[in-house]
Amino acid sequence: MTYWNYTANAGYRQTGLRVGYQADIAVQNTQYNAVPAVGGGILPQSPSDTTISQAALRGSYELIPDYLGYIRVAGSLTDYPHTVPGGVRFNSTGYRADLGLQILPRHILSGEIYAGYLTQIYSASGLGSISGLDAGGRLVYNVTRLTTATFTGLRTVIPSNPTIGTTGTSYLATAVTGNVDHELLRNLLLNASAGYENDTYLGVSRTDNILRVSAGFKYLLNRNLYLGGSYNYQQRNSTTSGASYTQNIFMVRLSTQF
Repeated sequence: MTYWNYTANAGYRQTGLRVGYQADIAVQNTQYNAVPAVGGGILPQSPSDTTISQAALRGSYELIPDYLGYIRVAGSLTDYPHTVPGGVRFNSTGYRADLGLQILPRHILSGEIYAGYLTQIYSASGLGSISGLDAGGRLVYNVTRLTTATFTGLRTVIPSNPTIGTTGTSYLATAVTGNVDHELLRNLLLNASAGYENDTYLGVSRTDNILRVSAGFKYLLNRNLYLGGSYNYQQRNSTTSGASYTQNIFMVRLSTQF
């Protein structure tokens, strides 16, 4: 299946003062192309088309130099404009509100952490809703001038596509990842990462736990040419029969950069 994806973003922010603010809006439209039908003809996929509109406001206050406390509120609207006649419209509205702390990138440790509340409410009766703790962030720790560790966390609602599958209306994803980059030599870069994700589905009895581990290198032959290699391991354990798997991917490449 192929599709077209269109995205538009706009924003405004005021920084550099003790009190700062930021406003953002975004619209994403996805249009699925028809696929060949068994026995001839084509099968339209327009019922899967979605338009997601988002808006967010953030206000911050410099508690001490380089440390900003902030509050952020955001809303989103997910619309399925071409529902099959007689079918269920999976339109939904989402809200989230967070308190956070941002550390500006002038220290060994920088980034942000936040916590709050999120909810996703479906327009059609009987589809239910998702709500709970919203938490996440991204912290960058410069261990040495040659080694950097990055830690990320995210908790968010991700729409699945019930018009083309049976995985429920959406799922709540909670993911944490740790990544280390090290410059072993001026022309030899190493990296390794590990992550864990928990997906809890709405509308079906399903929970997935996903473990990811990877390692790789990048050897710079010259300014524009490098040799790279990577190994990626992924293990998914699902409460749904037949959805669990283990994946190992090795890759070696010769590539250019400008």
